[in-house]
Amino acid sequence: MNIFLNLRLCLGMVVVMNTSGCSSDGTTFSTNATNNSYSQISDLAAMPRADFEVLFIGNSHSSANKLPQLLATLIKTSAPDVDVNTGLAPSYRFLDERINDGVTLEVLHARQWTHVFLQAQKYSTTGRYYYPTDAAQEWVKNIKLLQATPIMFPEWPRYRNTQEGQRIYQLH
Repeated sequence: MNIFLNLRLCLGMVVVMNTSGCSSDGTTFSTNATNNSYSQISDLAAMPRADFEVLFIGNSHSSANKLPQLLATLIKTSAPDVDVNTGLAPSYRFLDERINDGVTLEVLHARQWTHVFLQAQKYSTTGRYYYPTDAAQEWVKNIKLLQATPIMFPEWPRYRNTQEGQRIYQLH
């Protein structure tokens, strides 16, 4: 993998983040360009290794509109000779709720992920409340220890709410 492909991955995510919506079906899945899927962590561990191994940890915004598959398609379109596996940690939870759930850690350790998207850091839409970022920082530390690249996937502000957008930017 070269820096050009990493840049395309990040730019692709900007496009994806701006086009995703919300969902609440709770589906757990992993795919690669040939549509492999898993239902057990042992299945996930048995999948063939790919150039990009991307895990999404978050809530419904991570799985809305089949975001992991969309990312795999964007990467494959940009670089047809590159293999991509994507995974989604089970259930919809905030990052602070996942830090001790055990299942998310098991998925994180099931493969040698190259990139891990962290979504669902709590924040106050009004700015009146403070939500700690300790869990997100712990996730970043754990992901780096596994030699993967952590990527914060922020929420998006309400339409035309620049103050909320600035708070999200500063938080991340």
